[in-house]
Amino acid sequence: MTVTKDRIEIEAGAPAGIFFAMQTIRQLLPAEINRDVIAKDVVLAVLCAVIEDEPRYPYRGMCLDVCRHFSDIATDTHVEYMLFPRLTALAEAVWTPKNEKNYENYMSRLTGVLKHYDAMNINYSRSNLK
Repeated sequence: MTVTKDRIEIEAGAPAGIFFAMQTIRQLLPAEINRDVIAKDVVLAVLCAVIEDEPRYPYRGMCLDVCRHFSDIATDTHVEYMLFPRLTALAEAVWTPKNEKNYENYMSRLTGVLKHYDAMNINYSRSNLK
């Protein structure tokens, strides 16, 4: 992707490359564009740059311990299924101070989080949540 003062040029080998380039452009724009209301007096400007990016591998995967397990990701629904509620558990493990970690407390709070996931129609693994 090349950003000049007059234009943005995107070159991609596949439609996914164009999609990810558009996501990069969104990230380069001011944060105000992501609000629910129209932001007035916001200058939509992107710094000039040349960004060269390509996938390191021909496949996409997700796992916290890739040395022992690998899972192929085929669809966005599969991504959600793999991500939730693992992301919540990861946040709990990383951000909760060591002396405050308590499994029973986490599981009781997880019930509310799962209700929120259900309300948002998020596809998540329920198999280990007993």
